[in-house]
Amino acid sequence: MKQRFAAVIEMSSVGKQNEYIVKLRIPTGSQAGFTLALVMLRYMVVEAIVIHDPDNAHSQLVEIRYDSRHQVSTPTFAFDNRLVLNLTDRDIDYWLIFFLRYCRDGIAEVDHLDVELDSESGDDTRLSIIVAVENSQPSVPGDEARRLLGL
Repeated sequence: MKQRFAAVIEMSSVGKQNEYIVKLRIPTGSQAGFTLALVMLRYMVVEAIVIHDPDNAHSQLVEIRYDSRHQVSTPTFAFDNRLVLNLTDRDIDYWLIFFLRYCRDGIAEVDHLDVELDSESGDDTRLSIIVAVENSQPSVPGDEARRLLGL
């Protein structure tokens, strides 16, 4: 079973060959639903979170996967009629802590999370995933953000 979730998705090239950025914008008021989807994924209640376009519930643009039984050392991605992300233990736990605190406080500590992913096919294509939220504290330097997040 897959958990469906609507988010605004933007994709762009970094300017360097084979480097891309995908931004998933979690709408205000949807953080609890996304957090629950992450919890279900983390505990393998669902096999994936499928991100679809808010204007087209039948689209399948991004699929987020995690499986503790087949753990990867670095997060990876693949293209299979949609972008498939495979998260590590560290990444999914990081996302969960961020979104649990966001739900608790009603405001995120920072305006986005980002993860660098390697291509599952082994080529030199790189992908940065940015998970952005709209309601966050004012920007702080990177070292301070890591301290706030307990990293």
